Amino acid sequence: MAAPRDLERTVLADIHDLALAERTPEGFFHGLTPLLRDALRFDAGCWHGADPVTGFLTSTVSDGLDLGSFEQAAQLEIWSDDATRFAAIRAAGRLADTVHRATRGHPEHSVRYRELLSGHHFVDELRINFDHHGGRWGSAALMRERDQRPYGADELRLAARAARAIGTALSRYALPAPAAAAATKMDGPAVAVISAAGRLTAADPAAEALLAELADDPRSGALPGSRGSARTALPTALTTIVEQARGRLGPGAAERRSGPG
Repeated sequence: MAAPRDLERTVLADIHDLALAERTPEGFFHGLTPLLRDALRFDAGCWHGADPVTGFLTSTVSDGLDLGSFEQAAQLEIWSDDATRFAAIRAAGRLADTVHRATRGHPEHSVRYRELLSGHHFVDELRINFDHHGGRWGSAALMRERDQRPYGADELRLAARAARAIGTALSRYALPAPAAAAATKMDGPAVAVISAAGRLTAADPAAEALLAELADDPRSGALPGSRGSARTALPTALTTIVEQARGRLGPGAAERRSGPG
């Protein structure tokens, strides 16, 4: 097995080469999965693009996960005070953290672990922010199943080093080509109605076109024989915005969110 420093150099070189070869963030994320799976030994995960100013997640590429669970994950990210929220990791001055490290070996203290991870038979989760030059370009959550040990210090250090390289690569995808920018131009507003259960109940033609454009990569979702369906009810970007809006309405919105509708 390669020494940690040698492994870091190899992984960083591979990330650089992948970024040069791939033309889209989605393709880049799909390439990162096999590249980092052996180095970090994760069993499932999801990669997210983000708005560089707010850090709001805007897209998802999933490996071995049901994207239908993203809605619950978004609620925990916004409503909980969990120490492994992407915002909390960033506020702590870290690029990466794990449930076991953040809870000092007591994952049951994490609401994310109790309400999401343990039910899917995961023992630990590595969460990474891809920040670069003040921009919040994306994030990732990489899970280990119960037959593995929790992540260690060497793997956490490797994840932080890889985060910088991935953030640099993602920042290069930020500006769309002129043709792509022209294709997204709209003549008027788009109207969509979202229920209290987070489901799309109505959309005008402009909204339908925009939702199709925002849809997560169709290659994402559960792998053969894994958990659940392949698509979330709403695109990642819209789910994030809906939950952020509820977050600004206060605790009463959380109660309404969990009710029927």
